Amino acid sequence: MSMIQDGKGTGAFAGVTPNNRLLTTGIDLSLTEAATETGDTYNINTATVPLTTTGEHALLYLKNHEDTNLIIDTTIVNIKDFVGTAGQPILKIYRNPTGGTIISDAVECEISNRNYGSSKVLDVFCYQGGESKTLTGPSIDIFLPTVAAGTFNSFSTLVVLPKGASIGLAWIPPAGMTSVDIVAAFNVTLNGTQL
Repeated sequence: MSMIQDGKGTGAFAGVTPNNRLLTTGIDLSLTEAATETGDTYNINTATVPLTTTGEHALLYLKNHEDTNLIIDTTIVNIKDFVGTAGQPILKIYRNPTGGTIISDAVECEISNRNYGSSKVLDVFCYQGGESKTLTGPSIDIFLPTVAAGTFNSFSTLVVLPKGASIGLAWIPPAGMTSVDIVAAFNVTLNGTQL
């Protein structure tokens, strides 16, 4: 087998096969796996939000202040302790919300680094909603499966938030709801810092 000397002067050699290919070892990691190792992935979630009225309720607001893109890998809506007539709720996703009481009457949400050995923190505004909290701006509706107590909705979103961009979540319960406890969350990856 031929050897190629290290051009950096360290005295190391690289193996070359008879077909003139370098011998290498590779590790295949997804962007999220690599970012988690460097402390650049986070769970962003509300505490349990109790709701007792129908109509739209803002649940979660997130605005990126990092210099690199923030990628939302997964959106989670966990419906707990639902009381009332089952029906189909609507999740509203707001693109760059322009206002609302979730922002003007802000309550910070919880942010946790997914690498438990990392001391990195995320530079974002993150607010949790509540009963009759609002969001304003353009939105799309997502019709969730028929609700029942203990319904866990998790779906891949792959939304990119450049610096200054924001997203909001609101929930419209089925008309027959009497009360519900709900948790909303994002799993996010800070792009660019781990490459």
